[in-house]
Amino acid sequence: MNDVKILKKADLKFEPKVSIVVPVYNVEKYLKQCLNSITNQTLKEIEIICVDDGSSDNSLQILQYFAAQDNRFTILAQEHLMAGVARNNGMKLAKGQYLAFLDSDDFFEPKMLQLLYQKAVDTNSDIVMCDMRKYDNQTHKFLSGFNPQTKNFDAVVPLKTKINLFDFFGPNACTKLFRRQFILDNDLYFQNLKSCNDIGFSFCAVAVANKISTIPQAFINYRINTETQISSNRGKKDFNIVHAYKFIKDFLLKNKLEVLLNDLKERIYHNFEDEISRYESDNIEQITQKCREILQEDYPFFADCFHYEYKKYCFFGFSLVTKKSIAKKTTYKLFNRITLIEKLDFSHKSNFTLFGFIKIKCRKKKGK
Repeated sequence: MNDVKILKKADLKFEPKVSIVVPVYNVEKYLKQCLNSITNQTLKEIEIICVDDGSSDNSLQILQYFAAQDNRFTILAQEHLMAGVARNNGMKLAKGQYLAFLDSDDFFEPKMLQLLYQKAVDTNSDIVMCDMRKYDNQTHKFLSGFNPQTKNFDAVVPLKTKINLFDFFGPNACTKLFRRQFILDNDLYFQNLKSCNDIGFSFCAVAVANKISTIPQAFINYRINTETQISSNRGKKDFNIVHAYKFIKDFLLKNKLEVLLNDLKERIYHNFEDEISRYESDNIEQITQKCREILQEDYPFFADCFHYEYKKYCFFGFSLVTKKSIAKKTTYKLFNRITLIEKLDFSHKSNFTLFGFIKIKCRKKKGK
């Protein structure tokens, strides 16, 4: 293990059915809700492995408080090596029949582990998947789920079906319960990346699983609009999604699963668009070449992924309309507040009508 210290080891009087691994880094605001959602699970035969990733706030003290109250906790501490390394270190100590993963700013529904575990046992599945829904940290409202198509597959889904496995089952490790022996047999682990570290783990697992089943309900609450959220703090030139794709591609080739490469490319395209478009670089060709070097192949959609345009249309010096094009998507904002879904075209004329009757003459102002 990577210089990780065991601060407290679980004292279990039973064989755990599920081991939950939680990487923790500077989340004192949300950690109690996360841990309470685990300790209050209706499935009691669990072990809870929390890995503090070098937190500088009170996260570690909160972990130690919970561990003092509940003998199912194991607490590990490592220097700041990011979530992928933390999950791997937690997995190495896990003893449960199945593995679950949860980010420390998210939280479970009370019956999640019981229902997923029972489904796994009843169907003899390597993986069981449920849905997750967004929880807006600012409005405290629950939003729609991520993967509503699970409603169409309440039964066991064997491999070699006509669906795109990667597109259907998705890259999120937290939505899945994994048979631990299956993970060990296939030498599956998380990449050491700042973001996207669970894409390789999840997609490789999906590719080699004999049986995958689903429960068409959202049991994970994914917190959004927080300052700690990895997905909103990603580096602009980390190439994490590119490294993740290379990791999965190499795994498929090693396991003689070339038949899944086209499905992988179809699915990963959307991730490329989302991740690479964040770079906002003036030197698109340099970044494109770097991606080609990592992948050792050329994606024809690289140019689309890197397309970025930012313009302001000003009225008497005030920004009235902002145009932002990322990849294939273009959005407009009026007064920096109202987002327009329909596309406006300013390419040929500088006059347009606002609210159907006010005619405005705009001039372009160069942006980034």
